[in-house]
Amino acid sequence: MQVAREEGIPPEPQEETQSPTMDSASVNQLRLALDERDARLAKITEEVECLRREAQAQQHAHDALRAEAGLALERYRVSLLERHPELPPEMVAGDSVAEVEEAVRRAHQLVERVQRQVEARLAQERVPAGAPPRRQGGLSSLSPREKIVAGLQQLTRQG
Repeated sequence: MQVAREEGIPPEPQEETQSPTMDSASVNQLRLALDERDARLAKITEEVECLRREAQAQQHAHDALRAEAGLALERYRVSLLERHPELPPEMVAGDSVAEVEEAVRRAHQLVERVQRQVEARLAQERVPAGAPPRRQGGLSSLSPREKIVAGLQQLTRQG
């Protein structure tokens, strides 16, 4: 049977009543294969942990940059509101520079529209400068001063 194994010929099947036994060379080969597999697994596990730590560090860096960008965007928004105090602050918002600038543009349009409407109303309600128009009616609608002036004028006409 030993000769058959060395020549690459498979051994003859044993009877089912006998328990299969392995020679020490086969056992050593299996142990070596298991040890190699365990070493590869340990190396892969170490690489996975290293990549996990690296990903976590990258996530922290990303979060820090995102927070810094948010602060810079808020400072930009505040500076725009300082330069344009006529804009309502609640209308100037956004998650990016482009969104904030679009909000400023829309706020300017709204402020201009409201100003035009207010100016149009004021023009309709404008009171003319100078003396008020003369009133029609008797002396009861005149102020005390106007009554005195009217009485003096009547005396000078009669006089």
